[in-house]
Amino acid sequence: MRQACDPDGKRKTFAGEPQKTRITPDELTEFLRIEGITDLASVKYAILETSGQVSVLPYAKFKPASAKAAGVQVEDTNLPVTVISDGQVLAENLPKLGKNRAWVDDVLRDYACRAKDVYLLSCEPGGKLYFCRKERG
Repeated sequence: MRQACDPDGKRKTFAGEPQKTRITPDELTEFLRIEGITDLASVKYAILETSGQVSVLPYAKFKPASAKAAGVQVEDTNLPVTVISDGQVLAENLPKLGKNRAWVDDVLRDYACRAKDVYLLSCEPGGKLYFCRKERG
């Protein structure tokens, strides 16, 4: 499943504009993992605080009751694998997904962009993509 920057198809920006604040995609995904966020599309706001920490506010529909509280069995979460970070294709990560460079080129063609135009492209082992284009300007 290919998903743009948020589940509603709207463009997502991060408060504080990571390019201007020099937060790398790796640092951003690390902050999100620390907050327990592995599905990047569930993030409504990621705010860089003056302390240097990132506050994360997920979309309301992604804040359900815990599975335990609801008495529901759920599958374990798989961490997404970074494919493109700040315009650089991380070829060493492709085998972890069973993918190759031709697959990356197909994804980029689907989004009508080049690798250098991508801030972050990650993929979960099940195939769900998270794509965020670099801000222009």
